[in-house]
Order: sequence, then C-alpha cells, then structure tokens
Amino acid sequence: MARDRDAQAHMTYHFLQHLDRSGFENVSYLRQQFNDYRETIEEAAKLEPLSASTLNHQEALTMFSLGSGQPWVTCLLEQDELYDVSDSLIQYLNKIDDVSHGENEVRARMKVDAILIESLFEEKRFALGAHNHNQHHRSNVPVPALSGPSTPFTAKSDGRPVPAPLMLKPEVEINRIVTYKYERRLLKGIADYTLHYDAKDPYGTNLVIVEAKKYGAAGLAEGQLLAYMGMVHQARKDQGKRNITVFGVASDGEAFRY
Repeated sequence: MARDRDAQAHMTYHFLQHLDRSGFENVSYLRQQFNDYRETIEEAAKLEPLSASTLNHQEALTMFSLGSGQPWVTCLLEQDELYDVSDSLIQYLNKIDDVSHGENEVRARMKVDAILIESLFEEKRFALGAHNHNQHHRSNVPVPALSGPSTPFTAKSDGRPVPAPLMLKPEVEINRIVTYKYERRLLKGIADYTLHYDAKDPYGTNLVIVEAKKYGAAGLAEGQLLAYMGMVHQARKDQGKRNITVFGVASDGEAFRY
C-alpha cells in the first residue's frame, strides 16, 4: 500500500513537471496543492490513529468547533411531504423480519440497504421524469412539485443536459488530521454509506449515513456520525466548494435520526 502511494506521488510530481514545461497557467497552484498534500500524507503516517467510533457527541462538536443545535426531536411531516412506500419494499422488509432472529447488526444492515436502494431508485426516476417533463412539456407525465435543492445536471455525449447520477457508496473510508486533547491525531473511520454525485471524490458527498450496530442504538452512533460529518464539512471547505452543508443519518433499520 505504501509503495502504491509513493508511486502515485511520483507520477503526479512528474505530471506537474510536464504541465510546467507546457506552460499550464495554474501549474504553480497545482504544485503547491501537491506539496501540501504530500506533507499531510507524511505527517499522517507518523500520527497515532483515533477511531471516530470512540468519540461522544460533545467531543465531536468540540473537535470541529461546531455548535449544538436543537436536541433530537421527532420529525412530524406534513401530508404533502409524504410519499407512498412501494408494496415491493414493504414485502421485502417483512421478509427480513420473518427470516432474521433478534435485533442485530445484520438485520439492521439489510433493512437500511433495502430502504436506501428503493429511495435512490425512486429519486432517480423522479428526477428524470421531472427533467423530461420540463424538456418536452409532456402533460401526461405526473410530476410532483419540486422542493428543496435541485438535482445537479451533467452533459451527455451529444451535449444534452441530463440529471447527474446519484450514487450510493458503502464502506467509505474518511480520515483527517485533528487536535484531540491537545495532541495531533489521525481521526479515521469508515462511513457505512455516503451519497455522491461525484463518485470519484470521497468527500464529494453531502449525506453521510451510519448504521447502528443493534436495534434501539441509533443514538449511540451520534458521536461517530458527527465526526464523519465534521471531516467531510472541513474537506469541502478546504476544497473551496460553494456548498459545504453536510447532512447525517444514524439508523438501526427502524428509527432514523437526522
């Protein structure tokens, strides 16, 4: 693994040299970014790791200088904010209950998997349907009113814009150098799920999901979830992204805490 990283750094360095000779206008900026990245990698290799799963709520907030909002409350949605759950999803969740025994991590994972896959499928279908409706003014395509942030668009090979694909990525490694109890540490962990419009960037997400290890323990994952959200938030700030808002969800397959 270390040799692979060294080889990648070596190739990136020579790529920047090639750009320099080619007169690329942003090469000095890219070279500085590369040097900063290399120094960070070298420092991280020397630091003692700190698992995100060991942090509590207050430790995560303090670490990233975040303020605590309202305490956990039950979300009461309006009727027009509710969507029908497909019969196929209900049947599948019932099957999980029928064949699994006890409230354990495997059962929680299967339920969260099913709910996320169904939700993403419907979101893609909805985004594409709304796009086609706006493009072609098809009155026979029922499209609910849009609310909240709009879906990003990408261009097809012929130049036509289409909704950017929203991808579910499981088991995403997230790490960052932090200060913990007056010491520099390498905070690290693996988020159970993230949603991406840019699948190549591990921090190109604005939704992080942590699956609780057992039934009724969604609240126990709060510190770990906040740590992941803080790392993504800071990385997006460092990258100069306009949208640095990050959402998080902790779930045991039954309750979802946002």
